[in-house]
Amino acid sequence: MIRIIGGLHRSRKLIQPNTDHTRPTMDRVREALFSMIIHHLGTLEGSVVLDAFCGTGAIGLEALSRGAAHCSFMDYSRDVLNITQRNVALLKEEARSTIIHASTLFPPPAPRTCDLVFLDPPYGQNLIQKALPVLQEKNWISKGTLLCLEMSADDAPQLSRHVICLREKKYGSTLIALAEIKP
Repeated sequence: MIRIIGGLHRSRKLIQPNTDHTRPTMDRVREALFSMIIHHLGTLEGSVVLDAFCGTGAIGLEALSRGAAHCSFMDYSRDVLNITQRNVALLKEEARSTIIHASTLFPPPAPRTCDLVFLDPPYGQNLIQKALPVLQEKNWISKGTLLCLEMSADDAPQLSRHVICLREKKYGSTLIALAEIKP
C-alpha cells in the first residue's frame, strides 16, 4: 500500500500498479527524504517540482500535499502515467499537475525552471548521470535547483564536478541524497 505521509492529503491511499516495473519508495524512506528537504529549504510552499521517472506519482503528490505550487510528472511508460493520472485525480490535484509522456533522457523544454527535482530512476543503468545534463539543457534544472536523488546503495552514481552532494543517507539497499548544481 502506498499512502501520502504528510500535509493536506496525509494518510490518503494511492493506486499502485500490478507490475514489477515500478518500485514505489517506501513510506519511511519518503518521510526521511521530505525531512531532509524541509530541513534544507524550510518549506515547500510555492515550489515548482518535477517528479522525473515518476512511477505512481507518490513523490510528486507528496510534494503537492506539503504545499508545492505545481508538479510535473514525467515518465516514458503510458501504463505508469495512467496510474499517475489516476492518483492525481484521486487527490483532486489536476489543477496543480502536468502529466508529461516523455523519457527523462529526452525531455521537452521546461515551461519554467524547477525549484525541486526528484530523480528516482530504475536502478543499475546510470540514468541519474545521463539525465542531469539533459534536464539542465532543457531548463528543468539550473543553479539553485534542489535535486533529490534515490538510487541503489550499490550503484550510487559519480556525480559530475558541477553537482554538489549536500547530504545522503542509506536505508537498507536504498540511498537518498540531496544535491545542487554548483553556483
